[in-house]
Amino acid sequence: MLNCAACGVELRPGARFCDMCGAKVVTRCPACGAVLRELRPGEWKLSLRTGANGRVNATRVCQLLGGGGHAMAAGATLEGSLEEVKARILEAVEQVRAW
Repeated sequence: MLNCAACGVELRPGARFCDMCGAKVVTRCPACGAVLRELRPGEWKLSLRTGANGRVNATRVCQLLGGGGHAMAAGATLEGSLEEVKARILEAVEQVRAW
């Protein structure tokens, strides 16, 4: 089951928006792999890898987050709680997938 990144409520299958708070549901991307490492409290290093199929450009995702890299391997440093950072990453992936 998926939970809303904004309020934590369990989402119903196929929901595009949270029934409780109205936040957009961000879908997971099977074409991406991400690793987050906490550098210090509230500061996270993202390492993003994507497949050669071209569905997601890692550089574009990480540029939206203040980082950069290559089409299939990029990174960024983000600030916030783990949940906040995860939500920002998923939103950036969704934006790039929509291009």
